[in-house]
Amino acid sequence: MTRQSAATDAAINGIVGIAVLSAGTLSASVVAIMLNPWLTAIPALLIWATFAFYGFKQFAYGLHTVVGDATRK
Repeated sequence: MTRQSAATDAAINGIVGIAVLSAGTLSASVVAIMLNPWLTAIPALLIWATFAFYGFKQFAYGLHTVVGDATRK
């Protein structure tokens, strides 16, 4: 893998991570707005945390790709 392709993969993973975080934020907001905010605080937080986990996992995968390429001889 060339450095350019590693950087491209990292950028794509970053964009996917941002999209997943955005979807999680919107989903949690919709759940909180549709129902009583006090009753849905925990479920909305769990929805957001699940999306955040997978979003940050994508960020980490992108960083791992760049670091793996940079340290390979």
